[in-house]
Amino acid sequence: MMNIVNLKNKGFTLLEVLVALGILAVSITAILQMFGTSMSTSARAERVTVATMLARQKMAEQVIKIDKDLLEGKFPDTTEESDGDFDEPYQDYKWKIKMRKVEIPMPPQDKLDAQAAIMQMISKQIGEAVREVKLSVIWEELNEPHDVTVTTHVVKK
Repeated sequence: MMNIVNLKNKGFTLLEVLVALGILAVSITAILQMFGTSMSTSARAERVTVATMLARQKMAEQVIKIDKDLLEGKFPDTTEESDGDFDEPYQDYKWKIKMRKVEIPMPPQDKLDAQAAIMQMISKQIGEAVREVKLSVIWEELNEPHDVTVTTHVVKK
């Protein structure tokens, strides 16, 4: 008689099964949400990586162009801007380059002392010999613009 009572108490009740299914449903929902988030994060990381590589390539091309111009005795004296699109398969990416003189801000001087005069001469020399090249690679993702921007400096030799 004792065995029959023990057998009846060994099963799961409907409530226990429903609680277990509820926990399982919440867990699966959380896992699927994490999977979706990781997929979108992975896609974004891939786009940033591609943009970074394109920026490196375009910056190298720009520096080579500037070096060739330097060999011909040309060095840009004004701010120059250019932009364009990348070729297939990267037609979704655009680039924009801005080259400008490097200007070192000088604090206002009430009087010209020797140190201020030296700083002004150094600032002028740097402005004549150094150019800042800023390159941005731009793309759209979910109707929002994103960019990777790199900057380098070129010195007149």
